[in-house]
Amino acid sequence: NLPRLLLANAAMAGILVGGQIVLAGALVGSQLERVAALALLIGAGALVYFAIVFASGAYTLTDFKRHALRR
Repeated sequence: NLPRLLLANAAMAGILVGGQIVLAGALVGSQLERVAALALLIGAGALVYFAIVFASGAYTLTDFKRHALRR
């Protein structure tokens, strides 16, 4: 599972770095623009990370249910 998680980490990092370049103007704009740009970066990074983790089988829905329901 480690190589799959490393792939997901690398993809997320690529999205964050690329998004930072694309959103450079918004990241130095008004407070509302900065908040929106950061929310977009966080959302895109999380989406890519979890999509790769689930698609690669590094973490399955069964794993998620088991860990979410554990008390």
